[in-house]
Amino acid sequence: MADGQGKTYHHNLQGEDRKRIEKFIDNRCLQLADASERATDRVLKFLFLVNAGGAIAVLGYLGTDSDKMSLGYAKITLLFYCFGLMFVGFTKTSEYFRFFALASKWNEDKNLFYGEDLSWEDLWNNDNTRANNGLVMARFFGIASGVCLIVGLIIGGIALNGKPQATTDMKADVVVITSPQVITKNVPSAQTVTE
Repeated sequence: MADGQGKTYHHNLQGEDRKRIEKFIDNRCLQLADASERATDRVLKFLFLVNAGGAIAVLGYLGTDSDKMSLGYAKITLLFYCFGLMFVGFTKTSEYFRFFALASKWNEDKNLFYGEDLSWEDLWNNDNTRANNGLVMARFFGIASGVCLIVGLIIGGIALNGKPQATTDMKADVVVITSPQVITKNVPSAQTVTE
């Protein structure tokens, strides 16, 4: 089954071993093609949802009562959510390219194996090595996205507490006119003034 160097080439395979390995190779091709197709589908769905979600978030913010939310906090919150979505996009895109490369390289190695230029052991080892390529980057982007989500939630919670109120003396912010009186609000020593 193996040549003088302990490696198995296609021409060395006989009977059931040959059928089993050929079936495995074909199944692996289908598996990688399916994974690549699913990754592509997820990237496209993600892009649609991100764009739609971004529009909804902006419209939702514009429709809020600006007296109840600090504009600065809201902008920072949206910024962190945008970075989080961007990192999710990087993760999904890197996953797509990772599976595409796995499928392409598997097909190249499969052809080399069938052409007697690559042993079964090398085919298997190459695939296992490539399966780990890109995992560090995908994990980094995924973790960064989660951190952005958490920071955005914290800042958003602060923003929902409202604008900080000044505690020093201030002049009238609002004057409400009711006949026959004028009532001045938001003044430390609110007074009623009659006309």
